[in-house]
Amino acid sequence: MDVFGLLKDDHGRLLLMKRAGDIPGSGQWALPSGKLEAGESLPQAVRRELHEELGVTCDPGDLAFNGVAHVRPPGGEPRIGFSFVVTRWHGVPAVLEPDLCDALGWFPPGQLPADTFLYTRLIMGPHLGGQNFSIWGWS
Repeated sequence: MDVFGLLKDDHGRLLLMKRAGDIPGSGQWALPSGKLEAGESLPQAVRRELHEELGVTCDPGDLAFNGVAHVRPPGGEPRIGFSFVVTRWHGVPAVLEPDLCDALGWFPPGQLPADTFLYTRLIMGPHLGGQNFSIWGWS
């Protein structure tokens, strides 16, 4: 299972990270995200990933459930992701894992870069006014 954090600034823009290295979607923009670890709740995992990847912290009450995406990429294993809007955080987002991310950018939700990772687009669907569940790659 995957978790995603949607950080919004005071102008309503979302923070995306440019993926780098030998990972799926390298060179594409994506949300801060990661895998759920044993013994973690979904909100705990989001908070951990935001701290590990960006150096920011947030309180549990600062996370609002956004939606779920169930994705089966071509030639890949099926994935299920849970996203949370982060309404407030502490610290200044910075690249802390340069082997996995080489840039940060703030983008209006309706104007994402053309090279936005598909999984990111699907998990953001609910935030962009869609349903709270996305499915892709299943017949």
